[in-house]
Amino acid sequence: MYAYGTMTPRLKGMLIALFGVICVSPDAVLVRFLSAGDTDPFTIIFWKFLMSIPASATYAVYEAGGFQSLWKSVIDGKFYYGAAIPVQIGTDICFTLSFVYTSAANALLLINLNPLWCALIGTFFLGDVLPRYTVVALSCAFVCMLIIFVPEIIFRNRDDEDGESSGDKEDDYLAPVRGNIISLLTGILLAVYISIVRKGSMVSTDEKRINLVGATAIAALLSCVISSIVRKGDVAPNPYWHGQGGELWQFYLAATAQGFGIGIIFICLTVAPRLATAAEVAMVLLLEVILGPLWVFLAYGDVPQIWTIVGGFLLLFVLAFHEAKPFFEKAQVEVENESTVSSANEKFVDVLDEERITDEGNKGTGDSVVD
Repeated sequence: MYAYGTMTPRLKGMLIALFGVICVSPDAVLVRFLSAGDTDPFTIIFWKFLMSIPASATYAVYEAGGFQSLWKSVIDGKFYYGAAIPVQIGTDICFTLSFVYTSAANALLLINLNPLWCALIGTFFLGDVLPRYTVVALSCAFVCMLIIFVPEIIFRNRDDEDGESSGDKEDDYLAPVRGNIISLLTGILLAVYISIVRKGSMVSTDEKRINLVGATAIAALLSCVISSIVRKGDVAPNPYWHGQGGELWQFYLAATAQGFGIGIIFICLTVAPRLATAAEVAMVLLLEVILGPLWVFLAYGDVPQIWTIVGGFLLLFVLAFHEAKPFFEKAQVEVENESTVSSANEKFVDVLDEERITDEGNKGTGDSVVD
């Protein structure tokens, strides 16, 4: 068992990202719960990110060492804050809207392409050199995504063709297209945000690095403002949550849990890329594809399709292989180092023995000359 202080920075970053994924994994089931009674998506966005502000703001102040230090970090890193905040606002809003305008399968497929975007951005803009096994793992992870979601999309389309269409045909056609574009944009924005944090971690001001956790709280606050503007100030839960199917306390409890998870994941997405590459952090985020449906199954009894189970196990295997390989390489290097040290010690001992024998021989020869 590794103690946290003895872990490599890369392992710390991966574990931080894993903790964030576990916290945010119930987001899908909570969105489904809060959507009951045709709750407007911007109402969900408003309460979700309002509830996320306490966690993100508290951690930002804590990490910076106080309000004054945090403000100084914002001023010193204004360029990175200016880049990160709009990107995160877009990610916050688009993530929820992507599930409104297209199917969950389509949305998750396109959003979870972000490891590939992270790898490309890191390689071309941040100077990250990806190990060959990371490139292979990213490719395998993408194949796993296809195994999980493509069959579901095909079967869903077949069901839609067999059923009766409702509503305006043009709207029915444009809605999925719009949703797919939003989902693709969400994945790209998430990759850009992770990469911005990664780039910011390479820059330090005075004695401390730029603290971009404050961008999380600011973006959440602005997302609330935008949602309120879209709803024209009417962000209160709809009548469904006033005794017509659900209770008001249930709405606020679910929104609080969702806000907590969102706050934690964006804190982790701000800290983890400082320690690991953006592509590695994005790969850990793929685990939400496994955990999200699990929460839905526990809450609503929805059984994942066989393709989800197969692709999920393959994805876990890919991630396990990717994480285990550096440990095997490290162990091999340690064995080689020990072998090298042992060989060097043996040679050193042999040299000492030869010198001792030579000295004794010279001494014996000197004694003979004296005699």
